[in-house]
Amino acid sequence: MTSSMPPTTVAAKQAQVPGIGRPVSRVGLGCMSLARSQTYQGVSHAEADRIVRATLDAGINLFDNAPMY
Repeated sequence: MTSSMPPTTVAAKQAQVPGIGRPVSRVGLGCMSLARSQTYQGVSHAEADRIVRATLDAGINLFDNAPMY
């Protein structure tokens, strides 16, 4: 599985969430498909690292790691 994320010049909008203590991006990355499971084959560690770094570079700091949606 290869994904391509276009470069961005606009940081993700942030919101204050009570009890968090820091701004949280209004959009997040669903991480379930990054790991191997019964449903997904997952991606390589290198590809997962690239996706996470690109996400952070875009200003996204909300990562949903629920095992099922």
